[in-house]
Amino acid sequence: MSKFLTTLSLVLLLIAASQSADRSTVISEIVENKKFQIRTATEINNNNDIRWTLGGVGWFTFTTGHLQAYKCIFHEFGGGEAFFKRAGDMTFLKTSTQLQIWFDDVLEVTWVFKDSSDSYECTMRKIFNGLRFGISKEDTVSTHYRFQTVPYSRWIPLPIDRSTLVSEIVENKEFQIRTDKKIDDENYIGWQLSGFNWFTLTSRSLSAQKCVNYNLKATETFLEKAGDMTFLKTSTQLQIWFDGVLEVTWVYENTDETEPCEMRKPLNGLKFTSIKSQDEVSTHYRYQTVTYSEWKPAPANKSSVISEILENMKFQIRTDKKIDGTNDIRWTFGGLDPGWFQFTKEHLDAARCTNFVFQGTEPFLERAGDLTFLKTSTQLQIWFDDVLEVTWVYQDSDEPKICEMKKSFLGLTLSAPNGNPDKISTQYRNQLDVTPVNKEAKKDVKSVNKAVKQGSTTTISCVITGITDTATVSWRTIAGEVSGDEFTADQGSHSGGTQTSTLAVDGPQVNVDIAYTCRVTSGSLPESGSFNTKVNLLVDETPKCAGLPADWDDVRADQKFPVVQDKEIRLECEGGYTLLGSSIITCKQDLQFTFARQPVCFKGRETFLVKVRLYVIQERLRREVYYWDL
Repeated sequence: MSKFLTTLSLVLLLIAASQSADRSTVISEIVENKKFQIRTATEINNNNDIRWTLGGVGWFTFTTGHLQAYKCIFHEFGGGEAFFKRAGDMTFLKTSTQLQIWFDDVLEVTWVFKDSSDSYECTMRKIFNGLRFGISKEDTVSTHYRFQTVPYSRWIPLPIDRSTLVSEIVENKEFQIRTDKKIDDENYIGWQLSGFNWFTLTSRSLSAQKCVNYNLKATETFLEKAGDMTFLKTSTQLQIWFDGVLEVTWVYENTDETEPCEMRKPLNGLKFTSIKSQDEVSTHYRYQTVTYSEWKPAPANKSSVISEILENMKFQIRTDKKIDGTNDIRWTFGGLDPGWFQFTKEHLDAARCTNFVFQGTEPFLERAGDLTFLKTSTQLQIWFDDVLEVTWVYQDSDEPKICEMKKSFLGLTLSAPNGNPDKISTQYRNQLDVTPVNKEAKKDVKSVNKAVKQGSTTTISCVITGITDTATVSWRTIAGEVSGDEFTADQGSHSGGTQTSTLAVDGPQVNVDIAYTCRVTSGSLPESGSFNTKVNLLVDETPKCAGLPADWDDVRADQKFPVVQDKEIRLECEGGYTLLGSSIITCKQDLQFTFARQPVCFKGRETFLVKVRLYVIQERLRREVYYWDL
């Protein structure tokens, strides 16, 4: 396990589905502003590149010479880089201004996006939603992926007085709403958002003051049932997930160019009531929580760099005295030039930035305590003892030069560049990364679909691998969690990194095709999120085949499953592999097929020799059994 994983307080179990055998599959969990990791099986060289299609953006390639994307100035490697000369774990974080890449937990690349022409905009500046492992040809380097997840608070009932401010719901942090009814003409979501005005989500549109509406289509099914909605608001867009599926990305546009869309303003708390009426749909809420490291003493040498304090990640400073004319906070941000920042009783100050001026009556400056900071490329927010006190939106004081706070920073020094030290900060702690959910090349949560005869009792299952303790598993349908005497659920237990959960379904319930959901959550941290995998129970008088056998490595069918009995299926191998044996098989039922010779895929001479030997043994055994049956 890499240092990245062991030092970042892992808060979610390692679960989930595969990087699909079909590299054209979009991985929707990999998105803007969230770290994700790629595990490689080989070095990057002239024959093996990383090639991705980024949803909403375009293509991206990572070769031995450079990073490249459409309409962007390349990030050229100097030739001495060794990190991509071997296999390992790469961590990526893409924002609207840059891409950072870590290799085995060491920051190797910071690519600040620049347009290749004044008439073009570098596509990497655009927001991306989802990633596909290939462009014109497949990514031949990546074998596994995992993505950053979010820990949440417990579910909290809405305040009886809907005009009560829920201060924990803020900008740039996910929050979730649980509803007990669908959204329709009579029931809709209407909120007042502190920091600006109102927001509504109806069956027809999303709307807010001075913003162009986001119109919903009549076919959006997520509005037709109760469930859990996840919201993430930034200064440029609002995203909404329903039961873990991304349904809406609303990029804000102004209705009047003289005044900005209100949704561009920072969100600092929410009331579950609109101007006209209260929210009658939502029943509970929960919000993204932050996990911190332990408190650490400030370095005795104030010029030492605290490398754990980073852009887009909260950090906290504990002070032992109030801020006054003698005792100020004075820092140098790594990566900024000249990089200094001052926090005095009068103002916040940085190079080429318009100061944030205090009124002189702010009580939080008058005593020692814990200050929380969150710096992004557009603003700095400061909380004192968990109360938001400052939102400093950067403005340039010396155009065309830009405010230095808009630049990314890596690490912090508790002194100004002239050596004037910070005299009041005694301890610090930094936000810990949340655990990415592991994604194995062979599915981590594997659904075992079944095709059975009507009225027959059967058992469906899902197999979870790559975990370290017992996960909590529940079985659901579109109507909710299954219950009753005709269902028997067995969660299973962890053993050797694997857990199998089953659901026995009695014959009276086996009358139509049903998609069950295997919902997996952490046993130790149930609030950290869940992963849903669909398991199909197919009911038909005509037997069907639900899929290819699990041990047919690298074999791919020319059509989607299930298929009916006696249907011929043409086989081929994944890219770079060669098929040995029958290329056409015929469905019998479940995972059983008839064929002349066992299909096997191989690649390279050594693999070929091993598989040929196995193939010969299997054929001999199969024929012996055949003659024995006679």
